[in-house]
Amino acid sequence: MRTEICLVRHAAYDATDRGRSADGRWDPPLSEEGRQQADALAARLSAFGWDRLRSSHLLRASATAERIGAACGLLPEQDPVWAEYFKGPLEGVDSSDEEYARHWRDGDWREWPGGEVRGDFRDRVLRALHECPEGSRTLVVTHGGVVNEVLRALLGGPARTLFRVDLTGVTRIGLHQGHAVVAAVNDVWHLEDSLAMPLTDFSSKGLVR
Repeated sequence: MRTEICLVRHAAYDATDRGRSADGRWDPPLSEEGRQQADALAARLSAFGWDRLRSSHLLRASATAERIGAACGLLPEQDPVWAEYFKGPLEGVDSSDEEYARHWRDGDWREWPGGEVRGDFRDRVLRALHECPEGSRTLVVTHGGVVNEVLRALLGGPARTLFRVDLTGVTRIGLHQGHAVVAAVNDVWHLEDSLAMPLTDFSSKGLVR
């Protein structure tokens, strides 16, 4: 039986200091823009049949999932296994912080001081992916780092490869008899034409939040 999984990045979050990055376990609520984004995505997803709705326990993901669940008639199941990568003491700092910027520019995640071990992060994310019920259509509201780790595992590439994952971007994956099909990456047509969105400066700021 074919299993379909749609990984959804959470909507926009609120931050008094707009330079701060909602990394890992730093846990801001959705902003007004984020609530609008989540509602637009929920309206789109409600046109399709889904069996389950899972989400990270972090507020920016769980609040997005609640709005999707209300539109789709599903009760979100929260699970920390879908939480973002933990960066230790550098979580929630201003994105212009010199040490924060250096780790994005020069290192890979194994170098983040006090952060989650990269291999442990990869293991928990892939375990969660394959624990989705066989033959089901499952929505998962999660984070950019999680989506990136799944795509690197399925498509290959070095550890520092970054896939663009916009807020409420949808990545669609099919699993069948040990094979995986990546049907869509970062689908944001519920918001606007993605070709009109500006590219991020990868040299100073990452897309994983």
